[in-house]
Amino acid sequence: VSPKSSLTETVCLCNHLTMFATDAFVPPNSINFATVFSKPLHTSGIVLSTVIFLWLILFVAMVYARLEDIKDRKKWVTSSLPDDNPHDQFKYEITVYTGTARKAGTRSKVAFLLGGEKTDTGVRIFDDRKDLFKAGSVNKFLMSTPRDLGTLTHMRIWHDNSGKWEQASWFLQRVKVHDLQTEQISQFLCNGWLAVEDPEGIDRVIPVASPDEL
Repeated sequence: VSPKSSLTETVCLCNHLTMFATDAFVPPNSINFATVFSKPLHTSGIVLSTVIFLWLILFVAMVYARLEDIKDRKKWVTSSLPDDNPHDQFKYEITVYTGTARKAGTRSKVAFLLGGEKTDTGVRIFDDRKDLFKAGSVNKFLMSTPRDLGTLTHMRIWHDNSGKWEQASWFLQRVKVHDLQTEQISQFLCNGWLAVEDPEGIDRVIPVASPDEL
């Protein structure tokens, strides 16, 4: 290519008769990171935009991480039952596992009765909050009773179907009860819908699971 070539015209010095084509490439301005930050940022629009963009990404990532931390904290926190008596001596930790199926969660109010060889709890309410039992959630509760229930035998659990539309039904996977006095753990397996359209309705009586069922 002749030195007489320009951006609009190429002068070829070759002596063959074949066809050829040319194009012009203008390399972009390079950034020297060794010296670029020694100058005021406002003098370089590209550098200033890059710094602002990186800080924006960092801020969004921090906000997202914080929100996820709050969700995890709510997910694993242990809540006391609203009808607990602080003077009751016997404590039980109840863990409720909601199914992961689509629309498995409920906004209905859930109640239960836990029965043992010695006595039962009577009707208890988990909580008045409507955002507890979401699909795939694991909710922990601390329950106190005035008397020892003995070895647990069954659990009756139901809801009032007060959730609106698709949030009325509930897919209950299982319930785990940890007796904090004896360290005994009892499992109650449901794996079914508590729903008015289900043949078994919104009320279940679940016997304690045997070792073969676990």
